[in-house]
Amino acid sequence: MKTEQDLIDAGRAAAAEGLRLWHLDVRDPSARSLVQGDPEAMRWRTVIDELHKSAGWGGSTPYPGDKVGEQWCGFFAAHCWRAAGLDPKWLASFFASTIRLQAWGQYAPWGTKANPPPAKGAPRRLVARLGRESKPADLPFTPREGDIVVVGDGSPAAGDHITIATGVDLARGIIHTVEGNGSGNGPDGKSRHGIVVAERPIGGPGYCVRWIYRPAPSDLAEVI
Repeated sequence: MKTEQDLIDAGRAAAAEGLRLWHLDVRDPSARSLVQGDPEAMRWRTVIDELHKSAGWGGSTPYPGDKVGEQWCGFFAAHCWRAAGLDPKWLASFFASTIRLQAWGQYAPWGTKANPPPAKGAPRRLVARLGRESKPADLPFTPREGDIVVVGDGSPAAGDHITIATGVDLARGIIHTVEGNGSGNGPDGKSRHGIVVAERPIGGPGYCVRWIYRPAPSDLAEVI
């Protein structure tokens, strides 16, 4: 049976996997660059295709490019948590969108996919719902490495973009994140779109933290 310490270790591992991918220097390739066979674009697509497969959505069709293919932030988060030991049975059904992730966090089914809570008395997933007026003091628990952080502008209510926490600065009201299909900084320190690191504010105008999800120990696979 998995313990809270196992979950802490898994969260650290998920964040570390995200940062490993970040160091691969991956941008979201344009459809044109892929059609033209640009070597760097093809390398970036290989990484993104692996994220899709890891999340259970991989098919025979390669990623067609930014603004043409599916949004892959959830697949990035799914891969990081699968590498950290999350049971892969949750990934394909619940990590493909913010609304699916919202259902997962609250033990609601998605279509025919059941999502039962853990046994009575066992620790449950932690969920924080925040908004533009939220402050760090409003957090029901302190974010930590690996927490799944959804950001957005409030519409839709489930949020717009899925990220992984790598740290928190409560004094500044910031959660540090690593993200796929995100806008932020690459390993060269320059702004880009792709696998990036960013700072996501707790409250405030525009994009801010809307939801934080933390798996339960029982969500981890017994054997990795």
